[in-house]
Amino acid sequence: MDITLQILDKMRGGHTDSGLCLISRCDERGNKFIYSGSWDCTIRKWNDKDECVQVLDKSRGGHTGSVFCLVSHCDEKGNKFIYSSGGDHTIRKWNDKDECVQILDKSRGGHTNTVRCLISHSDERGNKFIYSGSSDYTIRKWNDKGECVQVLDASRGGHTNTVWCLLSHCDEKGNKFIYSGGSDNTIRKWNDKDECVQVLNESRGGHTNAVYCLVSHCDEKGNKFIYSGSSDHTIRKWNDKDECVQVLDASRGGHTNTVLCLVSHSDEKGNKFIYSGGYDGIIRKWNDKDKCVQVLNKSRDGHTSAVRCLISHCDKRGNKFIYSSGYDKSIRKWGEYWPCHYKTLSTYQKEKLKNWIRFKCNIQKDLKFLFERELLNTGIPPVNPLWV
Repeated sequence: MDITLQILDKMRGGHTDSGLCLISRCDERGNKFIYSGSWDCTIRKWNDKDECVQVLDKSRGGHTGSVFCLVSHCDEKGNKFIYSSGGDHTIRKWNDKDECVQILDKSRGGHTNTVRCLISHSDERGNKFIYSGSSDYTIRKWNDKGECVQVLDASRGGHTNTVWCLLSHCDEKGNKFIYSGGSDNTIRKWNDKDECVQVLNESRGGHTNAVYCLVSHCDEKGNKFIYSGSSDHTIRKWNDKDECVQVLDASRGGHTNTVLCLVSHSDEKGNKFIYSGGYDGIIRKWNDKDKCVQVLNKSRDGHTSAVRCLISHCDKRGNKFIYSSGYDKSIRKWGEYWPCHYKTLSTYQKEKLKNWIRFKCNIQKDLKFLFERELLNTGIPPVNPLWV
């Protein structure tokens, strides 16, 4: 059962406006961080103690508009970077020292409107690129030199409205594709030649309104699917034949408003789930049978307004969490509660947990797993859960 383990807000050095994007990143030295972007035009860097250790703003060469997207990228030489995009129509490239080393803008063949989404993609020949989608209705392809090498627009079978999301996907046969979703209510599939080879629209069982998010998911049997979320209030599940095989809507315990974000997550026991966040301010957890098994809302210390982004994060100790951010200006950390997480909680949360009898049952039930997992972590002794 997931609970809120930490709230990263203004009081902890967090954002002063709505959260728009999150990424989990491992740097070149093996350190792990969370980066977040916001309407406040800044990117913030968080360590495994949930401390804000850096603010990347205008004074450091950062964005002059809202930060809509972040992506981690490893170039062909093995160097690691972060790319960010935003309302200032630019893409910015950051090195491991959190220095802005390049700006990809209109002068370099870049976008002419807000850049809404980014992905890192390695093609079938091992070449690496960044793809970006924008409110200028185009997708642009960038090489490691910061050169725009292709524009995927309506003349190439592209979108006829804002591009909201991009996904790099490898199917069950090992073929690699780019999927894009937009305000024209479609999902478009692009091959390694940057050709649009499929349009997933209403006639194929697709969405009836704008597509805001896409995620690739491999279930417990090894089957691969794509899930998409939309302002038609549904999540749709697509197989490798680009067939819509399931619609997750309110009748199945789904969202009652726009679905803004999706993430695929494997918990500490290896169970696989999809998490979705929406304009209704709720995060929903779906199992491999497409059943909504948990609702994370205000009653569980969840968000008080729209949930804009979700990521899955594994810290140095192997602990796995979900982070979410949204219009209430906070980042929230979710996880299945273990005694080893106790020190990370606020005083309020510690007192609340002690009063929740059901967690005592969960801890006793999973105690054997907990001790086995802790013993495998070198230098970390088993945890005494007697405080419960």
